[in-house]
Amino acid sequence: MSETVYTILDLSRPVGRRPFREVLHDKAVPSPSNTSVQLSEAQLGSLVRVLYTYGMHFDEIREDQRPFFMESIKDNTNGMFDIPLTFCGHLLNNLDGIAKEEFGELLKMEHNLNELFSNEALMDFVEMQLIDPTVTYRKWEYGRYAMEHMSKEFLWNMDWQVERSQVEKKNIPMEAYVDSLDRSLDIFGTGLDDHEKTLLLLLSKNKLWEQHSTLVDHMLFGDIVQSNLVGLNLRKEKLAEALDKSIEYQHSKGKDRGGPSL
Repeated sequence: MSETVYTILDLSRPVGRRPFREVLHDKAVPSPSNTSVQLSEAQLGSLVRVLYTYGMHFDEIREDQRPFFMESIKDNTNGMFDIPLTFCGHLLNNLDGIAKEEFGELLKMEHNLNELFSNEALMDFVEMQLIDPTVTYRKWEYGRYAMEHMSKEFLWNMDWQVERSQVEKKNIPMEAYVDSLDRSLDIFGTGLDDHEKTLLLLLSKNKLWEQHSTLVDHMLFGDIVQSNLVGLNLRKEKLAEALDKSIEYQHSKGKDRGGPSL
């Protein structure tokens, strides 16, 4: 059985964040003349990021809502779109070999900005060189990247340094803490789906025991985000509230019984 040999993504290079809507504005789209347009590297990169984000997450959206989904990606109106948009930018920064050659060929082509799905070579590039690696051997990298982003989105109001010091002071084992938090989420996370509870547990584990976050954790996180990105964004305040109350409940239980907080 052959093994896939690859280099872990270098995330140090900056990623373009210009919304694709601005590229369309520059080109005065829609216009009959924009069925054959050559794009700069930055403009093509912006288009690729949009197609990648749509391709990664459109299964979550009802078919009749997909046109609106595409429009929101173009505008980046959903803050969670930063995850696939910027991750795709890092993929583009790390292109090499055949993938880099293909991108160079796309720069020489003309593109139909009125019908974004019409260029087969472009769609094949996005699917084969970007999406396929993300959902296979780079899934753990996507999950790790998404975990870091969502820690800021969901957990910004949590003082994890204080929580970590309490856990260390009371010598609470990781497994015991996670199990107890899981039970607390059953109480204060009424209405949360199983994948949402799992996401909160993985985020908490990573914040308190980052060294114990595993490849499997990151892959599972990547799966959850890929299948539920829009829903997670719509419910992020509810998720943050459930986690905050669950952790506070653990503290109160410890005080009530005069023992360690679990």
